[in-house]
Amino acid sequence: DLTRSGHRLEPVVADWFAEATGLQLINPGNHVMKHKTHDWCIGTPDRITHKGNEDPATVGVLEIKTTGQSFDISTIPPYWFTQANWYAGIYRSNYSQSSCMQNYIAWFERVTGHFDSVPLDFDPSFFQYMVDQAGQFWENYVLKDTPPPPVNSDDVLRLYPKHLTGKTIEASRELIEIIERLHDANARLKEAKQAKDEIDEKIKFIMCDA
Repeated sequence: DLTRSGHRLEPVVADWFAEATGLQLINPGNHVMKHKTHDWCIGTPDRITHKGNEDPATVGVLEIKTTGQSFDISTIPPYWFTQANWYAGIYRSNYSQSSCMQNYIAWFERVTGHFDSVPLDFDPSFFQYMVDQAGQFWENYVLKDTPPPPVNSDDVLRLYPKHLTGKTIEASRELIEIIERLHDANARLKEAKQAKDEIDEKIKFIMCDA
């Protein structure tokens, strides 16, 4: 539902941004933008900004967000900037003269009703870093049809949804220590729950119908 509401609110936030900044906006729709030299480097920006002339240097990308949290210009999530910079880099690869293009993030807070936007300068070094990392992922995992190594427990569960019957590993000293810590943590949790239950009981007897 949040994704659906964000999609429905996107044109509203875009109009709000255009009115606040005086910039013209182009809606690329579902058009997939592709990097000039990397076919796998693609993106779908929410809007293209323009000052109303034919100079590509006045063109930038606008990333639109709707959120249930409150942000100001100094606390916008890093992934918002990452996404906008990725789109800007792809767009810029097709317009080499647009080195001074100005990009933006605009957002609407569903709870407070607050609207805001922030300009973002394109960071070429960070974009190149993202391209390098994404390129390695593409070459090493996507093209080889090989899942990447897990980086958290959710990844482990997705990669190994069930155990293999009969498969075992020899416990290392590190694993033994971790298991011992787990047993200790579970014991402390059990004690804490018992203490909590006793406190709850005492409070109920004291409060009665109050």
